[in-house]
Amino acid sequence: MNRRKLSIIGIAAAAVLAAVIIIGFTVRGSAVSQVSMKEDAVYRSYRVTSNDTLWSISEEYASSCGLEIRDYIRELKTINRLQSDRITDGMNLIIVTCPE
Repeated sequence: MNRRKLSIIGIAAAAVLAAVIIIGFTVRGSAVSQVSMKEDAVYRSYRVTSNDTLWSISEEYASSCGLEIRDYIRELKTINRLQSDRITDGMNLIIVTCPE
């Protein structure tokens, strides 16, 4: 192939990659929208204690925002960029609450 064709292919590949990245961030952002779309949602800091799990935290706060526990856990993991369900004593998390 000549250089011009390679250049066009490279530009097209870069455009496709950019579109995929933009779509990826848009989809990831929509995961947070379950709660963040609520006008009364409040984000605050939460310090994890030794007995805390994502499940126990979610049991306490999920219903205030009208979410199931599993959905709230997914929300916590997205907001805090957690790759696993593991949290440790002393960790600071951002949690979301919705006043009733």
